[in-house]
Amino acid sequence: MQYKAGQKTKSRVVIEKLALVFVGTVVIWCAIYGIIRYIERDFEEERAFILQNPVRSMGVVIGETSYKGKGFTIEYIVNDRKLTFKPSVTNEFFDNTFIGDSVPIVYSKIDPEKVILQYSLDHPRRR
Repeated sequence: MQYKAGQKTKSRVVIEKLALVFVGTVVIWCAIYGIIRYIERDFEEERAFILQNPVRSMGVVIGETSYKGKGFTIEYIVNDRKLTFKPSVTNEFFDNTFIGDSVPIVYSKIDPEKVILQYSLDHPRRR
């Protein structure tokens, strides 16, 4: 078979397609990594804000969810106001905690709606 000037061979077309797949895969992995880093940084900033002026208290587990990750609804009281938050938790914490249990929490004195479980401070995520 004769090729005309500017015509691509089959092997060249295959190589170009593989290169596009490779570049696309790299771009997707970079995007996923960027999103994960953004979430981690946001968590660290909120954690630092809470720990600037922390108040330790107890919250009560009033609900749980196990759809697309495990978590609880926790209610706590600040200055006669009932507040709730919904943290994601580890499997270990989820398996050992039940509705009605009291759990230690830490919230910001400046902004009581910024809250974190004491468990999250004591058991940082493994990287």
